[in-house]
Amino acid sequence: MEEVELEQKELESLTDDEIVAIVEHGVLAFLYKGAVTWPIIQAIDTRASMAHTANPDRLLPSTALLGLAASLGLEELCQAVQHHKIQSLHIANAVSELSVSRFYDLCDLEKASKAFLVNHFASMVASPPSFSGLKRADFIEIVSDDNLSVAEERTVFWGIVAWVESNNLPIVEFDALMPHVRLPLLPFEDLEEIETSQWPPDSAVLRNKLNAAYRYRAAPPEKREALAVDLELSQTQHRARSYSFI
Repeated sequence: MEEVELEQKELESLTDDEIVAIVEHGVLAFLYKGAVTWPIIQAIDTRASMAHTANPDRLLPSTALLGLAASLGLEELCQAVQHHKIQSLHIANAVSELSVSRFYDLCDLEKASKAFLVNHFASMVASPPSFSGLKRADFIEIVSDDNLSVAEERTVFWGIVAWVESNNLPIVEFDALMPHVRLPLLPFEDLEEIETSQWPPDSAVLRNKLNAAYRYRAAPPEKREALAVDLELSQTQHRARSYSFI
């Protein structure tokens, strides 16, 4: 696409293929020639990020612009791009924007990306590919959060399954994450659903934790605290989350 075409067209008339071409052929070339203004970058970035849901590794215009601003020491422009990225967070780009925030040391974007992942965890679970690229430490931090935005604890279990599967990880990784699921808080029907599911195929860790959860749920409420000690349940494993669903 030639720069004159971009100048003469309204953004709304650009096709998704043209949006992709702008990104893949280098938005900086347009910037250097003065063919693209900052408002247009913002608008194209939003369209491009939605068009690239299936491939979040593609470089967005705002990230290219951020690299230019950082290399030239343009702090005001860096902050403007950071603000735009925070306002444009969604499930298709939150993980990649978390990585961008760390690469360029953008504390506000990092904080906002983490908060987005905590507040939209259920949506992430419903779209497993959005988990791709989320580092293990970040995932653990998210599923351990007392304010994790889920309607019920079962979402956390199936979220862990989705993350392990989307990253093609071995069963040992699933087992290591089980302490972060508060199984004792699940009702019997959810425990039974997990027990009879086909995934994971064979996990002694999960079986042991399910047995402990059954015993905890079956005990009278006044005896559960003492039983938790006997079952070696941490305070976190039987402490309720806020369960605020956004």
